[in-house]
Amino acid sequence: MQNKFYGIIPPVLTIFNDDGSIDWDGNKKLIDYLIKNGVNALFFEGSVGEFTQLSLDERRELAKFAVDYVDGRLPVIIGCGSCSTYEAIDMAKYAEKIGADAVAAVTPYYWPLNDRELYEHFANIALNIEIPIILYNIPMITGQNLSPSLILKLVKKFPNIIGIKDTIDSVAHMRNIITLVKQENPDFSVLTGFDDHVLNILALGGDGAITGCCNFAAPVLVDLYTNFKTAKYDEFIKYYHIVRNINSIFDLGESIIGVLKEACSQVVGVNNFVRPPILGCSKENAKKINKILKSINLL
Repeated sequence: MQNKFYGIIPPVLTIFNDDGSIDWDGNKKLIDYLIKNGVNALFFEGSVGEFTQLSLDERRELAKFAVDYVDGRLPVIIGCGSCSTYEAIDMAKYAEKIGADAVAAVTPYYWPLNDRELYEHFANIALNIEIPIILYNIPMITGQNLSPSLILKLVKKFPNIIGIKDTIDSVAHMRNIITLVKQENPDFSVLTGFDDHVLNILALGGDGAITGCCNFAAPVLVDLYTNFKTAKYDEFIKYYHIVRNINSIFDLGESIIGVLKEACSQVVGVNNFVRPPILGCSKENAKKINKILKSINLL
């Protein structure tokens, strides 16, 4: 069966009210915007979804809401990341119970782990659920890097490990995953976490991207992917340059989540509150983001 995780998949922002409570209507509005603009799946409770700022009860509540509200319109991926293997398993089992299509499991963070420990962490998750698992590699945040050889070892042993979000600024790392793992399982999804690497991942034979900018620039990224898949390379390059301009919001010296939420607020019309300790965007940089968005016709 063909893997359903490919193309452009947003790591969906979690929308909050100004008092920090979850804004359910705002989350519905964002979900509807993303579905309307043709994304291929939805990933909730990832890094920019602020899962680290949610309690376990809130994570369960948000996961149930997401599955119910999407209601089969697109595949739903629920993040089960945790420093604790037990907690990750608990969240993964809950996601399976409520009908999620897959879970995404980020490498544990805080303690440095060796390959044996990383293997056991993901193996224990895989042994406890039957739904697909997408590995999530983001070493710049977690301090852990999943090597292509370790990924291959996991994929050989556990058929429900079906993909990876590789958020790493290394073309060689992505290339080696594609070369090693897709030879073992051609349906294994290799997805970049960086907009800058969409061209690289697709040209190397990967499957798409899970990028934060999709929360407010879904039409651009969907058209980017579509033009590549239909061999309209001149159009692809045009959209790739637009994505390059979009990424200039990350050069403003603000937190990634802060600028994403500000841009999303301006384009989609949702609240821009960010839970502490991360702070929202300054008013000065909000004006700069507005100028960038207008320059690429997103406003």
